[in-house]
Amino acid sequence: MAYSLKLPKGQDKISQVYTVKNKPHEIKVTKEKVYTFENLPPESKEKALENYYDINVNYSGWSDDDFLLDIGIDKKIYENSKIAKEGNTVFNWKKLYFDLDREDYIQFDGLEVKDEETFRKQLGVSKKTWDKVSYSFDNTGRNNNTQIEFSNNYEAELTPSEEGELQDAKEKFSDLVHKAKKQLKADYEYRTSNESIKETFDANEYRFTKDGKLA
Repeated sequence: MAYSLKLPKGQDKISQVYTVKNKPHEIKVTKEKVYTFENLPPESKEKALENYYDINVNYSGWSDDDFLLDIGIDKKIYENSKIAKEGNTVFNWKKLYFDLDREDYIQFDGLEVKDEETFRKQLGVSKKTWDKVSYSFDNTGRNNNTQIEFSNNYEAELTPSEEGELQDAKEKFSDLVHKAKKQLKADYEYRTSNESIKETFDANEYRFTKDGKLA
């Protein structure tokens, strides 16, 4: 069995652990001092930060952000979106795949557009051209960002100018995805920063042993 002496927040405490051996009345008593992060010795603080560098990102839900793609939409266009005014998102997806390190990609699996007009305006495609084409999202290739592809409706012919519109639209969509990846990376870097890790330690009132491990 074990018990601890509860002291005011920010102070150290002593945990006494009793180990009962097989023989009656033979008890081994060990004591270990534990600390708040603030009161850890400097070297122990460094160890704690190293031991728990991923404490804010070691679960699947940390990257959940329904507005991740919306942040790249031009402000004026976004403000005129009916869906956005109602507090909803322009996009929806089933699963997010990404690598923010060496492979450096982000993919929105099952991506759907919930506000076609806002999407069209963001891509800079005229209504005339928009009516001539259909679009789909491509996640082909493990290391590629999600891309948009256009196809003609009912063999509609596109003028060189309309072809140019769609090519520009592809680049604008790539920019949208790139901004989403940039935002996700910034969030990751903050969550793994010493500042954010310390905030988590403090918010959860964690206690540590001298070797920088959670008590």
